[in-house]
Amino acid sequence: MKALVASRVFDGSNLHGPSVVLIEGDTVLDIAAAAPPGVETIRLGEDVLLAPGFVDLQVNGGGGVMFNDSPDVATLRCI
Repeated sequence: MKALVASRVFDGSNLHGPSVVLIEGDTVLDIAAAAPPGVETIRLGEDVLLAPGFVDLQVNGGGGVMFNDSPDVATLRCI
């Protein structure tokens, strides 16, 4: 387990003041006021807002074709 310390944490619904986000691997376990004893602590920069991220990948084409130009199965296979 590791603890990320930030001056502000947004959990997707609420904005927390100074908090610790406890993580294990790629899973968020909890948001706490302090890290448990013995847990590796990573302090983020001052005035950091820690918030969930979202990566949106959009592919419109590939292999020399654009799905917008030919929205069919052959185009999808080519891409």
